[in-house]
Amino acid sequence: MSFSLQGGRYQVGAILGQGGSSRVYAGQHQELLRPVALKCLHSQEPADIELFREEARLLAALNHPRIVTVYDFFLEGSQAWMVLERVEGRTLYDQVQREHPLPLPRCLQWVEELLDLLEFLHDQQPPVILKDLKPENVMVGQGGHLVLLDFGISKRLSPLGTQPM
Repeated sequence: MSFSLQGGRYQVGAILGQGGSSRVYAGQHQELLRPVALKCLHSQEPADIELFREEARLLAALNHPRIVTVYDFFLEGSQAWMVLERVEGRTLYDQVQREHPLPLPRCLQWVEELLDLLEFLHDQQPPVILKDLKPENVMVGQGGHLVLLDFGISKRLSPLGTQPM
């Protein structure tokens, strides 16, 4: 299966993964010849599309080596799409299943990377709170470093820190 989006700008290929609210495809930006991941929201409800757009904006505003980069967001017909950096590797969940038990130095490296990421997010103004941090949402990428892929249920706290924005 292969199809294009945005007038041929993006070529869409195989499914990389699927969650409760979206599906992720391998893709390529045809003009730049850049591999990308294309995340398609299942729902076509305006409220869900707006939340998806907010996830894209949140990710785009954050620059950290442990956070996947957002390149684009668009609607194709009534379908919402997010274009992301394609991180090669396997999910943390798959890595742990494959290599159990993990060597202690690698575990400590990953704990340090996740703590650094969480500190970065909590230091944002307003702070960003991850509500769905799990091994399936973290990729073990190049060099064995972790990259957070999914911010779907994340919240930015209001300036008073009491209400999600």
